Amino acid sequence: KITRSFIFLFLRAGALCAVRSLLSACPESVNDIDYGSRTPLHFAAAEGRDKVATHLLQNSAEVDYR
Repeated sequence: KITRSFIFLFLRAGALCAVRSLLSACPESVNDIDYGSRTPLHFAAAEGRDKVATHLLQNSAEVDYR
């Protein structure tokens, strides 16, 4: 589902603590899709957010999500 999820706002800010909190409360956000058809993992990787990408992978982010 395409969403304006808070996870993308937190990713843009590089707010790992906020991403952790969100995924604790709403784990399905790990595979949300933004308007550019990117998942949080794709977004984190493209922005060089290595720690966030690692955390997303540890929380079941799908690498080849379509």
